Order: sequence, then C-alpha cells, then structure tokens
Amino acid sequence: MTAGGGRRAATVDDVFPGTSALAALCREKDWGATALGPVERWPQSLKTAVSIVLGSGFPMIVLWGPELVQIYNDGYRLLMGDKHPAGLGQGNRACWPEVWHINEGIYPRVFQGETISFKETMYPIAPHGQVEEHHLTLCYSPVRDESGAVGGVAVTVFDVTQEVRTRIERDRALAEAKAERNRLNDVFQQAPAAIMVTRGPSHVIEAANPLYAHVTGDRALLGKTVPEAFPDLVDQGFPALYDQVLATREPYVGNEALVRVERFGRTEEAYFNFVYQPLIGEDGSAFGVMTHAIEVTDMVRARQQAEQRAAELARLTQALEQSNRELDRFAYVTSHDLKAPLRGIASLAQWIQEDVGEQLSSGSQEHVRLLLGRVHRMEALIDGILAYSRAGRVRESAAPVDTGAMVKDSLDLLAPPEHVRIEVQPGLPTLMAERVPLQQVFMNLLGNAIKYSALSRPDPLVRLTFRPAGDAYEFAISDNGPGIAPAYHDRIWGIFQTLEARDKVEGAGIGLSVVKKIIETRGGRVWVESALGEGATFRFTWPK
Repeated sequence: MTAGGGRRAATVDDVFPGTSALAALCREKDWGATALGPVERWPQSLKTAVSIVLGSGFPMIVLWGPELVQIYNDGYRLLMGDKHPAGLGQGNRACWPEVWHINEGIYPRVFQGETISFKETMYPIAPHGQVEEHHLTLCYSPVRDESGAVGGVAVTVFDVTQEVRTRIERDRALAEAKAERNRLNDVFQQAPAAIMVTRGPSHVIEAANPLYAHVTGDRALLGKTVPEAFPDLVDQGFPALYDQVLATREPYVGNEALVRVERFGRTEEAYFNFVYQPLIGEDGSAFGVMTHAIEVTDMVRARQQAEQRAAELARLTQALEQSNRELDRFAYVTSHDLKAPLRGIASLAQWIQEDVGEQLSSGSQEHVRLLLGRVHRMEALIDGILAYSRAGRVRESAAPVDTGAMVKDSLDLLAPPEHVRIEVQPGLPTLMAERVPLQQVFMNLLGNAIKYSALSRPDPLVRLTFRPAGDAYEFAISDNGPGIAPAYHDRIWGIFQTLEARDKVEGAGIGLSVVKKIIETRGGRVWVESALGEGATFRFTWPK
C-alpha cells in the first residue's frame, strides 16, 4: 500500500525476485521490445507465474500468450545451451523449431485446460546447433489469467537423458552378457576340443562337453570325482595332477601324452595334447580345474610314419646323390673316350685335304667335307647329351646376374655375320640366377635365331626384348627367318629333334630340349610363337 492508502505498483524487483542469474537477467531485459510489452502492463497472473518459475528449484519455463513468449529459470537454462540468452523473451516456435512438430499438437490441448505429462520421451533438440537426442520428463500445465481463461503454459522439464542412456546401456550390457553366456555355452558344447570343469579339492565334475564325453567312451561323468569317473587313469598318474594344479595354482601342460583309456568296450592307446588350467576365484585361491584336451592320436601316428618315410627318403636321396656323382664321372669319361677316335678321324680327313685335296675329284672332296661335318656333329651330339644329362641335376649358387652384360658376352662368343642386324632392348634387368645355365639359354636361343635367319634371308634381323611378368621377367627372342609351322611347336622341344636335314643345317637336335629343361627346373616356362614364312619368337620366363 502507498502512503495515501492505494496499492503500490509492482516493481521489476517484485516481478523478478531473487538472486539467481536468470532473475538478474530478467530485471535487466527490455521487455517492452518483446510481445509481452513493459513489465508494468503485465497481468498479475503472469507476474505470479514468473515469480513461481524463478523461485522453483526445478527446471521450469512459462510460455505466455499466443506467441508463447518464454521466461525460464536457471535450471531450464542448462537445457537451452547456446540458445540462451537469446531465447529469453523469444517465442517458443522460433526458439525450438526442431521440435515444433511435437509441440504444436500439445499447446492447443493445454490452452483448453488440459494438463499433459510425458515420461522419458525422446526430443530431437539442438541446444548447441546440432540435433541431439534428449530424453525428457515433462509436465505441461495451463496457467489461467484474470478472466479465468488459460493465458499461458507452465512447463516443468527434467532432462533424464543420462539416466535413460545409462539404463539403456545397462540393459544392453545385461542382454549382451546373457547372449555372451549363451554363446559361451554354445562354444563349450560345440568346441572342437574336449573340455571338462571340476570344482573343489575332491575334483567333482561339474560340466563336460559332448566331445569330452565321447573321447572318454561316453561314460557317466557329472557329479562324480575324477578318480570315480576315471578309475582306469588312476595308476597312470593323471588324477594326481589335479591335486598339483589346485595346490600350486599353476597350469599343467601335456604334449602328445600317451593315455591308455577304456572306451567303447576296449582299452586303447591314445595320444592327447591337454592343459589342466586352475580356476582362480576373486580371493586369489584356486576353486577348480578346467581340462582342455585334443586327441592327436592320428596326427602322432601319421608323423611317426612320416618320420620313418623321411628317414628312408634321406637314405634314398643319399644313394641318388652318390649315383649322380658316379654318373657325372661316367659321362665325362665316356665323352672323352668317344671323342678321342672322332678327333683321330677328323685329323686324318684334314691331312687328306691338305696333302692331296687338289688331286681329289669333286665327288671325293664332297665326301671329305661331309665326313668332317659329321665328325663335328658327332662331337656336338656328345657335348649336347652331356649337357642335357646335367641340366636338371646340377645346380649352382644363385648370384646377381646383369643380363645386359651377359647378352653382350654371348653375342661376342656367337660372332654373328656382319650382315645380321641384332637389336637388344635397353635396360635388361639384373636377376638372382645361376649364371652358366642362364647363359646357355641365351646362347642357344640367340644362336638359333642368328643361324636360321641368316640362312633364309638376305636381311636377317634378330630382336631381344623383355617385360616384367609378376614375380618373373619374360624375355622374347624373335627373328625374321623361315618360321615354324604350328604342327611342330611341341615337337621342337624333344631331344634329337630338328626340322632341317642335318647335312643342310648343322645341329644335334638337343639345344632346345636343354633350354626347356634348364628353364623349367628353375621355375620358368618356355614357348614359341611362329607360323611358316613369318619368322619365330621364342619366349621364356625367369624368376626375378
């Protein structure tokens, strides 16, 4: 009351009482700039509702008028996030557009006088700019004005997001634990190992999976002590190991242990890998033992047989190596003994040519030429057979080989005629290889290409290229010679095979068979691409 007896006008301090941060902010705010207008024009019902909200210890907000202008307390401000302080005095729809589709059906009912509550309802609100799922417990209550009509809505809000999430996580964890227990039981029952669990110092069997029951002869197990269930194992010392594991709390591991076990009406000798694992309680003491066993009888017996076969194979290998050494000595001596008379025949033929060559008829001279050619061919044949016999048996140590330098050396040794054009792709690779066998391959293929192209064309051309091919390199040696008909593509790799008469083209018919043997025993492959009259390309791969 004023001094004159009239009612004193409510001040801002009266409408927004208290020392809270929101009360202070409300006192400072220019309410005249909002849809509510200056505070002194507010109806008493609104002032009362605001004072209740600001004085409440619970998160509350009052929404007034058709615009649902917001006034809230400190508890509710925590839910506002970055929407505060702009949300103070702002219309509810403008402040919370992301949940208007939920609220627009609620507020008309409250303005009809209905009180509406929701428990732990999910609201997709965005207090920090990004929509977040919040679980809220709310009560929407009508606030009546002086006319008795509903002038606004008072909302009490509890953010129970953390509680709900904790409960959901707890329920999920419980469900997962239950599912995990079921899975563990399934694993226990279906495990490809024999598993048994005992408890206590008497080692009473609490559980055993089907495989354990099977490998022990499907005998009765549950509820019995280990000695009672396995009297056939007592004298073999296995039950006593349970006492040791329980006392020491250290596992016992058995590898390929021989066990004489009675099962299915007979005593069998079986081998097992097993572990007796102590089960440790929260107090650190061992309360039981888990047995994990795998029968390895077949594996042990197979290994024993394999060891016997390996010993026999080692003996045979040693004998084969001795045989190979003897074969090498025999081949060397034989080649020397075979070449000696050939060298004598060749010397006699040359002496005849030198002494009376001009006096011989042309027919006799041709006979002497043929004789010398066949002597040389016979020597080449002996060398070829020796090389072929050694190609798959004799191995050298691998070392880095510069194939570019090797090809150059090979061409120097081959000494091709001057009119033969030879093209070599630059940058030939360096390989980890046995030098001599690889050089044999290049010498043979390059020599054939030079020989056949020079015999058949006035412009012979030999080309060597390469390309990476996975873990190998592919080399290609091509020529513009007479070519090879497809019908002979397989035949040429056989020993003693030639496509030209031996008196026409010198050759023992062994070179390509040696090439094939060398390449294939080193993990590569070799093939030919050719047609009659179109030259030939010999390709081979060699590991990097």
